[in-house]
Amino acid sequence: MLGKLCLATALVPLAAVAADLPIFDAHLHYGHDAWESVPPAQAIAILRKAGVKRALVSSSGNDGQQRLAAQAPDLIIPELRPYRSRADTGTWFRDETVVPYLENVSVTTVTVSPNPSLQGGRTQAGAPELKRWVAK
Repeated sequence: MLGKLCLATALVPLAAVAADLPIFDAHLHYGHDAWESVPPAQAIAILRKAGVKRALVSSSGNDGQQRLAAQAPDLIIPELRPYRSRADTGTWFRDETVVPYLENVSVTTVTVSPNPSLQGGRTQAGAPELKRWVAK
């Protein structure tokens, strides 16, 4: 009982501090299936109502995050992913057309995320296409 009381006493100040910190959503997807159901203006309103101050947004095809960033550049940080479609998620790191795609894609991005650790790890990390992209 005393242990639980000590833990609760320790966590109360942390909760008060956390309530004052801004919310940064570091992993948000906004693909075509999302924007068909939740248009950009509505998605932005939801994020703002939830208290999100900045959001790192990606989408397969890179259109979703660009739609959001165009309407709320103060909120949205677009993240360029190498996926042109969902079909690319398991093969992009072996696809020699991905690097030219990334070189030619016309987007304003703050970050580029190949995310090899989540999609096959060592297999992707050693792929020649990924090495070529990272070397640029």
